[in-house]
Amino acid sequence: PHAVSVKRARAMRFAGASRQEQEVPGQQGCRGASSWEPALMLAMQRAFTEGLTPHAAATAGQWHCPICEIDVDVWNLEAHIDSGNHSRYREHKHYLKTLHQQQHRGELPDFIELRGGIEYCKLCWKYATEEHKLSERHQRQVVYHRMYAGAATLASNAVSGWTLPTPAVAPTPPSLNHQQRACNASVVSEAGGDLTS
Repeated sequence: PHAVSVKRARAMRFAGASRQEQEVPGQQGCRGASSWEPALMLAMQRAFTEGLTPHAAATAGQWHCPICEIDVDVWNLEAHIDSGNHSRYREHKHYLKTLHQQQHRGELPDFIELRGGIEYCKLCWKYATEEHKLSERHQRQVVYHRMYAGAATLASNAVSGWTLPTPAVAPTPPSLNHQQRACNASVVSEAGGDLTS
C-alpha cells in the first residue's frame, strides 16, 4: 500500500494537480485519477516517439531507453526525456550515425578514419575533435596534404605502370618579318658572314 501511495503522489506532482483536485468525492483509493492520466498518456506517447520501449509485464512500470541504455520508471519518463544527459546521448548517437553514413558513401577525407566510431586524423595522429580540426597545426597539415597529395598520386601511378602524357612539342617560331631579317643581315655582314635565306 505504501508503494502505491508513493506512486500516486508522484503522479499528482507530475500532473501538477492541486490538493483540491486530488480529492475526488465519493471515490476512495482513486484520488485524482482523471487529472494525471492524460499527462501520463502524453508522456508515454512522447516516450514512444523518442524510441523508449515498455518492459514486459514482469517489470510493469519500467521503460527502456535504448539511447541512454537505462531503464526508466513510467513516472519519470518526461523528466528523463527532458534531461541533459538524454539530449547529449541522443545528439551523439545521431552524429555517429551520420558519420558512418558519410564513411559508407566515401564522403570522409582520405586522411580521416573511424577508430571505435570516432574520427581519427591520420595527418596529425590524433583524434579529430572539433578543437583539433580548427587548430593551426591541423590546418597546416591539411594544406600540405592537399598540395602534395597530387604529387604522391602521380608517383604511385608511375610505379604502377601508368605513364604521364608527354608534353606537346614547343611550336616553331614564326618566320622572321622584314625588319628582323634586315637587322640580322646587318649583324651578319658586319661579322663577315653570309646570310642566305
